[in-house]
Amino acid sequence: GVDRQANRALLHCASIRLPDGRRFAAAAPPDMATSAVDRRAALRADPTTTTYREIHGAADGYPAKFYVDRYGAHLLVQRPEDVDETARDAALADVYAAHPPA
Repeated sequence: GVDRQANRALLHCASIRLPDGRRFAAAAPPDMATSAVDRRAALRADPTTTTYREIHGAADGYPAKFYVDRYGAHLLVQRPEDVDETARDAALADVYAAHPPA
């Protein structure tokens, strides 16, 4: 057999029209800033899952390189110096609203 991959292009767009007139449209992505904590609801609901990432920076709509990891009842907050305490506190308020400290 042949061991090679076909050429591929990665496109970031809402829609694309091909030369033959066909048009493909993508659904709008979810609102990342308001649903980041909600996406972890299944993890929180499972009592056997005690360690996971609550917030993954820019991927979740928060400042880049800002991470919040849960280890049981404890949170590890990693933030670069350019993320001020107000932004940190707002993100933690989102986490605490979904999973209040014991």
